Amino acid sequence: MAKKNQPNKGNQIARAYMLSFPQLLTWAVIFAFVGGLTVWTGLAASNRPPGGGGSTATVTAAPNPTTPGTQVYLTGCGYTVAIPASVKVLNSAGSLVNSFSQPMGAGGCLSNGYFLAGSADTYTVLMYQKSSTHKNATDVLKATTTLTVQ
Repeated sequence: MAKKNQPNKGNQIARAYMLSFPQLLTWAVIFAFVGGLTVWTGLAASNRPPGGGGSTATVTAAPNPTTPGTQVYLTGCGYTVAIPASVKVLNSAGSLVNSFSQPMGAGGCLSNGYFLAGSADTYTVLMYQKSSTHKNATDVLKATTTLTVQ
């Protein structure tokens, strides 16, 4: 048992690590800020296209090559499930010849997307999705492919 005149060594150690209220508040604010920043950064990253700013989405047109008037089916994955894709088909001169909205199936894959092939030409199929579901979202090019109509 410790004598009354000798300070308790455990109490000395505890006092050395005690923080005043302002110090404790400062550390709490720092931890809250760092934790909030970490969560915010994770959420912001989850809304970006995969691949560090680019996209890992794919699109394939089939049959390719094809003939005029044939149904051309689009397949591919890597899209955001809750956001429909905007499909744009351009001819070799760069003119828009077809555009339509395509909902995403399970897992962010295209389902039942098709269009009729135009006259003989080489077409570019562009797949866009909004950057988010927010009102001011911008179109983001997710994938492209070419189609040859003979």
